[in-house]
Amino acid sequence: MAEARVTRDEVEQAFNLFDTDSTGYLDEEELAFALKSLGYGKVTKTDVNEILGEAGGYDSRRIEREHFIELVERKQHAAGSPQEVRTAFKLFDLDGSGYISLRTLQRISAIVEGEPAPDKFLRDVIKAADADQDGELNFDEFANAVTKYAGRATGGVSYD
Repeated sequence: MAEARVTRDEVEQAFNLFDTDSTGYLDEEELAFALKSLGYGKVTKTDVNEILGEAGGYDSRRIEREHFIELVERKQHAAGSPQEVRTAFKLFDLDGSGYISLRTLQRISAIVEGEPAPDKFLRDVIKAADADQDGELNFDEFANAVTKYAGRATGGVSYD
């Protein structure tokens, strides 16, 4: 997929493509494939369950077309386009290694806040998004975290 903000038409095309049984709904597996095709990286079963829970409705195992379109529009608004996420990752990947480490987050928090955030907080940030548990974030892990958590932002971050 090209790294650009997807249009409503592209979202509808993804829905139609992955609504393989033509029911007007995406089930869990179809939803995961549709989101991945739109550039949202690896989509876990937990992510799918959270999305379906947020979508509401009478059936928590599937999402209808309009809810899917609203979901993607909301995620795009909250997290930015795939290109914006890639640009943000490159800004965080200070050494160009393709990974964001604890040391990198310490340096970034020191620049932003004037002093490094507590190590425990930064380790928790990495742990929450580190799917392969290697202690660093690769692009897919970063993109998943940004996509998943950006819509939940409610204000400032507390390091306590």
